[in-house]
Parts: sequence; C-alpha cells; structure tokens
Amino acid sequence: MGVVSRDQFQGTKKTPASQDPQQDSLTHVELMYHATPLSMESADRVSFSVSQAPEEVTISRGGNVTFYCIFPIFKEQSWVRILWWKHGENEYLRSSADRRKRFGQEGKVSGFFQLLGATLGDAGIYHCSVIRHGLLGRNGTGSHLIVHVAPTPLKLVSKTSEWDSSVPLILVCETAAFSPENFTLTWYKNGVKAASGIITRTVQNSEGLYEVCSSLSEMRPVLSDASYTCSVSHVSLKTPAIATLNTSDSKQDYVGMSRYYSGFRYTVGGLAFLLLLIIAGARYKSR
Repeated sequence: MGVVSRDQFQGTKKTPASQDPQQDSLTHVELMYHATPLSMESADRVSFSVSQAPEEVTISRGGNVTFYCIFPIFKEQSWVRILWWKHGENEYLRSSADRRKRFGQEGKVSGFFQLLGATLGDAGIYHCSVIRHGLLGRNGTGSHLIVHVAPTPLKLVSKTSEWDSSVPLILVCETAAFSPENFTLTWYKNGVKAASGIITRTVQNSEGLYEVCSSLSEMRPVLSDASYTCSVSHVSLKTPAIATLNTSDSKQDYVGMSRYYSGFRYTVGGLAFLLLLIIAGARYKSR
C-alpha cells in the first residue's frame, strides 16, 4: 500500500478504509488506544486542545530526543490515533522508512515520538495530529528541534611570516566543522584581549558545516614567556572552547628556524663568492 499523506486527513469526511494509515501496518507505527471516559460532557461538544512537550529542545548531532503529544481523555468510547509529521513535509513520519524513529504510548493521554541519532537534516518543527473515527481532530502546538555540531577541537599553531620579515610571529587558530554558523572568536595575549593584527575567515564545506580559520600577527618582538589564547564561543558549548600556545614551549622551533634561515643565507653568499672567483680566474687565464 502506498504512503499516506497528511492531506488525506484535512477534510471533514471520514477517511476511506483504503486510505486509512491505520490499515497499513508497514506504513505507520503510531499510538492507538481505546480512550477512557471523561466525567464531563460529551467529547463531541468539547473543543479539546492538543499540546506538545518540550516546546523546544537543543541536542548535539548524534543525540536522542523524545517528544510528547498530550490530549484529553474523551467521555465516549472512541478510537484515537496519534500521527507525527514534520513542518514543511506532506507525509506522516514512518518507522518503516527510518528505523531511528519510534512511536508509542506514554500513559492514557499522551503519545510519544522518539528520534535516535539525530542528524542536521532532522532539525525542524514536529507536530502531532490526533485522529478520531478516521477524522483529523486537532494538531499539536509543535516541538522545535535544534541540532548543533560543536566547533571543537581547536587547533592552534605558530609560524613565521614568509612574505613580511617585519612580522616576527603569526599564530593560526582553526576550528573543527560546526553548525549553526554564529560564533565568536577572540584572541588573548597574556590574558589581555588582542584588538589588532587579526584576520578571520569562514568557509562552508560540502556537508553544510562551517569552518573558521583565524590568524593573529604579532608585530612586536616575541618574548620567551608570552602566552597566546584562541577562544571560541558557540551555542553548542556551555563554556568557550580554548587553545593556548606558550612561546617558551616552542622556543626551540623559533631558534631552529632562525638558524635554518641564517645558514641558508650564509650558504648562498658563499656560493656566490666562489662563483665570482671562478669567473675572475677564467678571465685571467684567457689573457
């Protein structure tokens, strides 16, 4: 049997049996139970409401979440079903199509929808629909799912400038791929916020995630005990992520690099001088 769309429950007429998703055991695994009576007036005269909980939830990619659909207990004996759908889509959710989705009953007046291993594509607003006698009764208020990917771990490295000898040191801070895009990246030198020499670039990769690369150019002579920190704040993090580099830890790298470039200059100079001697000798012999 084909997939049943939400449009089939939008009218006031009873859904034909051939189109009733309840008849398709492979299409839906929803909540269905025999409602118990209310002590008040007939449910047909009551304008009941359907609520959902939580209204909004934020989880990290790969996490699990459960939504609840809450509705009243009806006086008359009636069959009630709960269907779930995602805002912007025309089909009800099906566990047969995605095994990460589970549906069931939680008590007498609520149904649940559990999503396992959330992906970025799962983010959105989810609604439940209460179906009575094959008719759409009410839609739930909606539950907003936000899926985050943290920008950690951070990578902080140092290097010398290849194009500007007046810049003794350049530090580069790179984030891991993350989502959503909004973030704050701050540089500190010896605990004091840096305000100049900073270049930050953001790119979006093929997965739709964001990656940030930020550089700090140190214009002053590098001290042997200086400390540089890259701090990143993001909605997925309870506290900012930080990466710290101490120049004392990499002093040998600076010294070794300096010796390399000095030795290279001396070697080139020596070869040039030797070449001049050979040319001068050749000219002298030709006379």
